[in-house]
Amino acid sequence: MLNKVQALFYNTNGSVKISINNEVVALCGVFDGNKHYTDVKSEQKDYKYFILKKNKNVLQVQYLPALKRHNLNIRLGDAKWAAGNLKDKKDGEIRSYAVATFYFSFAIVLILFYFFIKNQEYLFFGLYCLATFLQYLSEVLTQTPTIKVLSAYSFLISLELLAIFMALAINKIHKTKIPLFLMIAVLIFSLIFPDDFIVTIKFVKNIEIPVIRFLSYVIFLSYSLFSFAYHWIQGFGHKNWDAKLLTYGTGIGILLFYSLLGMQ
Repeated sequence: MLNKVQALFYNTNGSVKISINNEVVALCGVFDGNKHYTDVKSEQKDYKYFILKKNKNVLQVQYLPALKRHNLNIRLGDAKWAAGNLKDKKDGEIRSYAVATFYFSFAIVLILFYFFIKNQEYLFFGLYCLATFLQYLSEVLTQTPTIKVLSAYSFLISLELLAIFMALAINKIHKTKIPLFLMIAVLIFSLIFPDDFIVTIKFVKNIEIPVIRFLSYVIFLSYSLFSFAYHWIQGFGHKNWDAKLLTYGTGIGILLFYSLLGMQ
């Protein structure tokens, strides 16, 4: 390890200053002697490089937590380890952009179809694609509290829109839109007040739970999954050809995905 390039990775919701042998390697955020918390709200993470010239080294970390979120993760490795992680991160971002672009294009086409053909199935599946586009796009943006809210609720809304589409396309049922409107209302509220109420549970280590987001997932995710499964199974039981096509197509797609994954 001596005289070779080493890498340091940090991930934090606050301000951090990392020094090795009294030399600053990483500095993130703002330190103020009069404050016990930092004003930095977005998640900060980066790789920094350094060279060890001694057999015994001193690692010093100064951390100023965010007001409601306490998170600091530090890892050390060599330059090859960092390069591999950065490559994986870049590949993941490219995939997310590609999938987001696909869903956005599909959403625009289907929503335009709705206005020309007046078929609600196109509208709801197009809106599902639009919500999924927002979900994938939010994964590659800077993780501010607002972006995290958008990512979480766009997933819930996309699942509910898919359940509405399933009910309409397969079983010709106009499913109630009240849960969808409630999700949108909670999303708007969370965008206006992105700092969720945090409850800390001590279990092995401190676990921070955002209350509103947690309850939303428990209630809305359970409801949408049940609704989606109900209309899918009902359509399959009635021997609807589109339900069977969706079932067999999804099954083959999952099988091919894991087969290709296992070959890598």
